[in-house]
Amino acid sequence: MGVPAALGLETPDDLYGFEFQTIRRKIFDFYLQTIGLNKDLDGEGHEPNATELEIFSRTGVYGLEEYHRANQRLQEALFEALQQEGGLTEKPSLLGKKGYRLAYTELNAKVERALRALNKQWHREVI
Repeated sequence: MGVPAALGLETPDDLYGFEFQTIRRKIFDFYLQTIGLNKDLDGEGHEPNATELEIFSRTGVYGLEEYHRANQRLQEALFEALQQEGGLTEKPSLLGKKGYRLAYTELNAKVERALRALNKQWHREVI
């Protein structure tokens, strides 16, 4: 059971002919942290947001993304409430599919190469 079974790997023989690079995006998909900056009244960012740093230190990029999504939902609810009361406010910007996460391109490329090499090793005919 678990990850090997989900990938169709139930015995060591299943490794022969397995396409290892197919698991890169499922298991080995790395992202960079996306810590924001506190904005002054002049709009300039100065120090990292302490809340984001704390969340990132405990939960990594995925926890930080959930924090950003929760913040976005709160901003949307506030926007809707103010619109119903006739108040004017700026509509919150939407997060993309991956939130603010940035792909760690260099590390993902290294993992991709390593998985291709593993493919070659396991695709060799065993004598």
